[in-house]
Amino acid sequence: MGRNEPWINDADRINTSIIEEYIYETPVVKKFKDSDDYYLISGTKGTGKTLLLKLKRHKFQTEHRDYLIIPENIELDHPTGVGTFSQSDIKFLSQINVWATLWKISIYSSIIKYHIKSRPDSGLLRDAKNIIEKYPVVYEIIFENAFLNPGEFISAYLQKVGLRGKKEFYGIINSDLLTNMRSLISTYIRSGCAIFIDKTDEFLIEHLIRGTNDRGTDLTFGMLSISVWYAIQGGLILAVREITTQNHHIKIFVGIRKEVIDSYRGQSYQQIQGMTLNIKYDLDDLRRIFIKNILLEDRDNLVEPNSKDPIEGFFGTSKIETLPYVEEDIFMYIYRHTLKRPRDIITIGRRLSELGPEKRKSPKKIREVVNSTAAEIIEREFLNQVYPFIQLQASILESLLAQIPTNILSKDDLEDICENYGLNCWELFYPLYGVGLLGIVSRSRINHEFVQEFLSPNEMKYPQVIIDERSGEPLMHSKEVKDSIFGPVGTYLIHPALDAYLRRRSTSYKPRQEIIVGDSYPYPYPNQRAEFDIPSETPPKPSGSNWVVRLIQRLFGG
Repeated sequence: MGRNEPWINDADRINTSIIEEYIYETPVVKKFKDSDDYYLISGTKGTGKTLLLKLKRHKFQTEHRDYLIIPENIELDHPTGVGTFSQSDIKFLSQINVWATLWKISIYSSIIKYHIKSRPDSGLLRDAKNIIEKYPVVYEIIFENAFLNPGEFISAYLQKVGLRGKKEFYGIINSDLLTNMRSLISTYIRSGCAIFIDKTDEFLIEHLIRGTNDRGTDLTFGMLSISVWYAIQGGLILAVREITTQNHHIKIFVGIRKEVIDSYRGQSYQQIQGMTLNIKYDLDDLRRIFIKNILLEDRDNLVEPNSKDPIEGFFGTSKIETLPYVEEDIFMYIYRHTLKRPRDIITIGRRLSELGPEKRKSPKKIREVVNSTAAEIIEREFLNQVYPFIQLQASILESLLAQIPTNILSKDDLEDICENYGLNCWELFYPLYGVGLLGIVSRSRINHEFVQEFLSPNEMKYPQVIIDERSGEPLMHSKEVKDSIFGPVGTYLIHPALDAYLRRRSTSYKPRQEIIVGDSYPYPYPNQRAEFDIPSETPPKPSGSNWVVRLIQRLFGG
């Protein structure tokens, strides 16, 4: 029997029957796998929600053989984008209650349709037709189409009910349709039913085009509208809570973006937290994920196959020289070039694996692969995901990135850039800080040394969106936390992944090489203090090149 393939960063490529081989089981992962009381698995993009939903489905299929599992024909259900929308449509679709209704009708329609398919003689088909024929559009969608899954139904209802006629939609909301659907389910469907819905954060994702970049290509970043994006997922949360509360034999497991969970306040937040688990990974978790994949490698692809240390076996060493005469733990070097997500770790690991053992012996090759892959993650994936959240036009953000001169900046450097836009630095640079691409220097609470800080995925601070409990609409709020970025130290750092991206796209960008930049790293690195005669009591100033000159003089006797 062949070995499982390592370094798979797309959960859709992992066969459900062997999925546990790819799972690193944190306490949260174990709780979601073993308990049926948590319906929502939340996390930022790239944290493995899809993988955990597939794991949960596999568990249900093996341990609950009497359950109806939805979807039947694919592993996880997901809605697909439809049509184009007017400003009036966008305002209408920004209401969470609209989406809650669409999701409830879609989920009930799917359950009814599946049970009719599996038990055509139960009487459900006859009674369902008699009850639903009062709603011609709903009748047509359920009984005159081949739709089975909630994602298929919600796309159809959105087009034919939600947008074709809002008057008709409100008529359905105010009717007894949902009550009658619930009655049908309670009468005819007594056995267990488990539904798995994923990728709702990608629904309608390709409808917002924000300007053009400097290469003349359209930037189709983000979603139809931030408010719609929140409302789609917020509506599903309300639907799941109501359906599972009223029907204890129905389980609905959903992947939800953490940003949506965090937008709730008050009693709603407490209720949602009770059925939600949030995925988070610390440094040790990510190191273990990296090692888990090394252990799936063929021995022929290891530099030192007999090494007891998997990382040393993979690279032939556990250290890498990143500055002259300064060695760094090789995993830490990889880690600081990621955005602290499993997906980034796996992506970089795969590229390093593809080098082969001979080339992987070369520190230069390792650095080249890590930097090029980190730059691609920023360009092709991460910036696309955060554009809609940071409230900067794509053209302004592209221009802003092009004006960053180096990777270590003073407050004066930031203000010089901001003068070109007529905006304050809070408006321009806080978004980069909020998504973890701009770091700050602060005092360590442990030893009071100066350390570098970059926000992790669970700490990211987008412009605050709060779900209004009365109106059911997402409301934008600017969070006044300027002191957290423009604090007393006044030194700012470009994330190593963004640094790699800027090196590739701008000839005017000149990164400084004398300091290792990375989250939780000292500022500067301990090995460098003697070279620069930097006392630990005062933060080094980023301006001037005298440190580099002094280093060259000490190394080469100049």
